[in-house]
Amino acid sequence: MKPIAIFVATRWEFEALRRALAPGVSRTVGGARCLVGREAGFSYWLVQTGIGFERAGEAARAVFDAQSFGLAVSSGFACALGPARVGDLLVGTEVASYAGEGPFNTERVRPCSTPDTKVIMQTADANGMTAHEGRFLSVPRVVCRASDKRALSILTNSIALDMESAPLAEMADVQGVPLVVVRTVSDLVDEDLPLDFNVFLRSAGWGEGLLSCLKRPSSLIGVARLRAQSKVAAARLTDFFLHYIRAVVGNESPSWG
Repeated sequence: MKPIAIFVATRWEFEALRRALAPGVSRTVGGARCLVGREAGFSYWLVQTGIGFERAGEAARAVFDAQSFGLAVSSGFACALGPARVGDLLVGTEVASYAGEGPFNTERVRPCSTPDTKVIMQTADANGMTAHEGRFLSVPRVVCRASDKRALSILTNSIALDMESAPLAEMADVQGVPLVVVRTVSDLVDEDLPLDFNVFLRSAGWGEGLLSCLKRPSSLIGVARLRAQSKVAAARLTDFFLHYIRAVVGNESPSWG
């Protein structure tokens, strides 16, 4: 069985997944932090790509060049674009991208692996986890306002929002590797984020972000709320993957060898 590549964006998501996996060996590939391990005949690469289209695409390209994989998984946290609770699972049936202007182009929508997605949904159901299935939408910027989230939901008919699944799907498609998307809800469609988190993505953004917090002390309440929600999402991610790995090994993979 070929290894499975699990891609996450941040160190918080990386740690959530690592808690579900057997101990591995740390590597750096193309600047991306990787953990490579094996358990019960199951081999994995856990890859921290960094946030956004460009970083995710570059990390996936480097990792796919270094190793042949049987399955790619886009995981971590996501924003729910429909009715959901913090910690619910969001499972992709297909992945799309949208730059944020003009009409939504469905020509570049990429399907997720149906048999592998079925295993994810069966695993969630068997373990009493609420899972929502549908289209994932990747965007190049953090969407901070509830009004913009709702507009994207209507425009693109998507259930979830992230910043990495589309470039990961593109790289997987080039390599002929099946891809699935399974993430947990960290923020909701009807809630505004407390800050414009896009400032933190710029090279000198941390100073600007901290200054924004000082100017608006009330935003710290929102940051604390989001941090608490992220902890719930991380715990559910760990719990799900503990069960999912056993399901994958038991099925000997429905689509990859």
